Amino acid sequence: MIISLSRHFKDNITKIHASFPGCDIDFPVVHKSGIVFKPASFTEIAKLILSSPNKSYELDPIPTFLLKSCLHTLIVPITKIINLSRAKKYIGK
Repeated sequence: MIISLSRHFKDNITKIHASFPGCDIDFPVVHKSGIVFKPASFTEIAKLILSSPNKSYELDPIPTFLLKSCLHTLIVPITKIINLSRAKKYIGK
């Protein structure tokens, strides 16, 4: 079950990855015990954020254009949150 779930997850990551041209984030490694992610770098996360459209939803805690304009200040905590979530295998709802 874990392997099939891992494959499904990897397929979804492949689709998302394809929608961000020029993104070099490594795919997760699938082990029998689960998925292991290589930590993302500040540069990788910054590329993703900067390449996203300036669209926002009313429930977004911060509009995308504002996030981009403050990225130099927020990139370290954002990257740490992402890497900790990936390390703990926690993906929020």
